[in-house]
Amino acid sequence: VGPTIRTRTGDTARIRLENALPESTILHWHGLRVPEIADGHPRLAIAPDARYQYEFPVIDRAGTYWYHAHPHHRTGIQAYRGMAGMLLIGDAAEDALGLPSGEQEIPLLIQDRRLSADGTFEYEPVMHEQMEGFFGDTPFANGIRLPELSVATTTYRLRVVNGTTSRILRLALSNGQPMLLIGNDGGLLPAPVSLASVDLGTGERADLLVDFGRLAVGTRLAL
Repeated sequence: VGPTIRTRTGDTARIRLENALPESTILHWHGLRVPEIADGHPRLAIAPDARYQYEFPVIDRAGTYWYHAHPHHRTGIQAYRGMAGMLLIGDAAEDALGLPSGEQEIPLLIQDRRLSADGTFEYEPVMHEQMEGFFGDTPFANGIRLPELSVATTTYRLRVVNGTTSRILRLALSNGQPMLLIGNDGGLLPAPVSLASVDLGTGERADLLVDFGRLAVGTRLAL
């Protein structure tokens, strides 16, 4: 997947898109309030070897946002093949909360894919899949198939994006332990909410705190 971009409220974002694909593309900043010329409308798609310069003020509050390819009729396949990534905004109000950071802050862009026998991604939706949605059979996070992470016995912040083309995700911990929902598409909530699971439609985000401090070293846990 694409790189995680970090910025802060009040910054000016200057990002250059260079199209090294064999087809047209453009990027949409999902959830951000930006000028129309920077929003990635399909009519702004650039040809192979062309460049597009984004420049816009960051006016949104701290939160978990993302970006993805947005050309006409090619959004699904380009995002499916990896043209998507996280965009995280910070501000002073979030700083004051002392939330987990550094190695304890994990961005998770979740996707589902179908793999051919040689391991390449299959994406050939038939008519009913074009109408009802294309579903993969293998989960990926941050471009990695069935990833694993060694964690410390402390609290982690999971910043999750549903980057699938069609699938609604229900996220829960395999031991039934509750998670604290602290933010969603609109940024941080007024107060955390304890949940046993959280549902995310395509494009939706969840900002979660997970406490691993009560688990014995060596415990295996699945999301």
